[in-house]
Amino acid sequence: MAECVDKGRLEFGANLYETYHNHKEQMAYSIFALQGAFFIGLFLLGNWPPGVEALNREVLTFIFIVTWLLFHFALRFQLRNRRIAAILVSAFYDALMKETVATLEELPKTPGMIGVFIDQFLLPVRKSTWADPICLRDMENVQERRIPPCTLEAFDIFLLHHLKAAQDSWKGYAYPMEWATTLGSLFLLLVAMVRVWAA
Repeated sequence: MAECVDKGRLEFGANLYETYHNHKEQMAYSIFALQGAFFIGLFLLGNWPPGVEALNREVLTFIFIVTWLLFHFALRFQLRNRRIAAILVSAFYDALMKETVATLEELPKTPGMIGVFIDQFLLPVRKSTWADPICLRDMENVQERRIPPCTLEAFDIFLLHHLKAAQDSWKGYAYPMEWATTLGSLFLLLVAMVRVWAA
């Protein structure tokens, strides 16, 4: 069947990125759980360990901020990659099952370096969502016509659609949970600072 020549490649991509997405999700929540155990446990300690008790507040603040940054950067890395994997999986499955019309819609914006840095390390920035467009072919020459499912051209069209949707809305691609987890991480830093300065 001519229109399904790329079905095997699309199924392989969908399975690969679905596994990758699930791995990133498990890693993100594991990191968040470890971070929570560390900082909540720190807050609930009745007494400081003897070696820590001798340190002044400024040194403790520096130590806990560095520790928090390591947790937070790892968390953001996992969450951002999970979001990008979700976009790719959605595009693969749509390309396998849906017929589409090739049109020159408004393309997703290529993110700036500052937005990518903030999205990667600090807070979610939806305008910086981008899946590396190696797979995108020459979209400027697309003419309006029906694209059958199970083709790489359909994947290109759907990937552009999902990238644009991820840049335009906070509702999909697990953004609300990403924000909740990221803000939870910031709250844990606040917990640590209260513990240090109230001691």
